[in-house]
Amino acid sequence: EISLGLVGSEMCIRDRNGVIVGIDIQDKITQAAIWDEQTEMVIHVTGPENEAAFLNPFEMPGWEQSGNIEAACEFIASIIECASKCAQGRKAGLICITIADYEIKKLNFISEVMKRLQFNSEQWSVISHEESFAFYAYSQKKGLYSAGVMLLDYSNDNIASYICMKSNLNGCDVIMENRYFSDAIQYDEEKDSYSNLCVNQHEITEWLKGLLSRYNVSSVFLTGSRFEMEKFPDEFTRFLCHSRKVFAGQNLYVKGAVLGACTKVKQILPPDTILACKNRITTGIEMDICERGNDMRLKIVRPGTNWYSVKKQLFFIIDDVRYINFYLRPVDTNKEYIEKIDISSLPFREGKMTRIEMDVDFMSDEECHVLIKDKGFGDIVKSSGKII
Repeated sequence: EISLGLVGSEMCIRDRNGVIVGIDIQDKITQAAIWDEQTEMVIHVTGPENEAAFLNPFEMPGWEQSGNIEAACEFIASIIECASKCAQGRKAGLICITIADYEIKKLNFISEVMKRLQFNSEQWSVISHEESFAFYAYSQKKGLYSAGVMLLDYSNDNIASYICMKSNLNGCDVIMENRYFSDAIQYDEEKDSYSNLCVNQHEITEWLKGLLSRYNVSSVFLTGSRFEMEKFPDEFTRFLCHSRKVFAGQNLYVKGAVLGACTKVKQILPPDTILACKNRITTGIEMDICERGNDMRLKIVRPGTNWYSVKKQLFFIIDDVRYINFYLRPVDTNKEYIEKIDISSLPFREGKMTRIEMDVDFMSDEECHVLIKDKGFGDIVKSSGKII
């Protein structure tokens, strides 16, 4: 049996009175929006010259390079200033940024930008486009997501399809995601988007027929620069609109980012729902502790949490312990798994004078890092410097 005494955890600081801002950073442009508490609606933010989107100061990819940090800080600051003006001068309180390529270099770059702009870690978050879509789709009327929802994103040479379904697993509702891509499309840069879609509509429609024969979805959302057109080709439209609601627009992700920021202060997803799409951790992690003589399970990570947001620093006083058990429970099974961490190399000191620091973070939604350090015991016992 393992007895661990919890000494401390992180502090939570949040400005609840500031405006809630969403920012969608795309390849060439960035969009922003805010949450209007009075109407409970998302309001689009325009630029200084009343333009609908902000032109990025440098081309993607490569925007996360360290040499671009000053330009990025100035750019994001100008967007936040426009959002503040849109909110009658209120300062930004919570900010959620969404990006398409959710990888560590870009995430760390954004983190450095927000740090330089003096926003604390509780005021901002960064999520993927898949998460933004889920927040947007499941904040709508229940009839639009009751069976499931599909997103078609035609931004590049392929069409990305995200299908979100809500299932009851282990007594709770879990939003699961399936991802598919269609790359059998010929795109002519000299033609407009409508002409290109006309040429490819049969191949795209046949691909969608195969997908939707496996899933029953209530609604379909279209986004991406290559879906930006006044009307859609007939065959493509007839198939999509058969027994389904279909919506097209270019501000879906930024609206989802606003709603993602709102989750810190209000209920956005349906109650008792776990978001288990890409870039969300789908396995809960717990460990045994003994606090004030009471044995209990400490939740290290809750399922449905964005992996990049998990950065925990915990301190414990331990008894003569050789292993720490981490209990892992995936949301889609009833089985609990145990991962053992051997800490026998840490020096044990009698009299409850063995103090450790445990740092927990993630490199992806599938890879968890745990770092355990011997901290000594204040001025009485120096640390051995041992790290596991």
